[in-house]
Amino acid sequence: MSNFKYQKELLMLLTELKVHKTDREKYAQAENEIKIALIEKRGECGRVKMKLHSLFGSVHKSSL
Repeated sequence: MSNFKYQKELLMLLTELKVHKTDREKYAQAENEIKIALIEKRGECGRVKMKLHSLFGSVHKSSL
């Protein structure tokens, strides 16, 4: 995981989504979706957050 180009952004977005490693299934799903979105959006967190908002209803606009 440390070789991922957008590792810093990935960790920031996981924190904003409040996804905890203790919920392994949700964490893995969120991590995969965020990685895909970061690659598609070339690391632009603003655009990634918009995509994540459509995927995860738990993302509040205030955290975007």
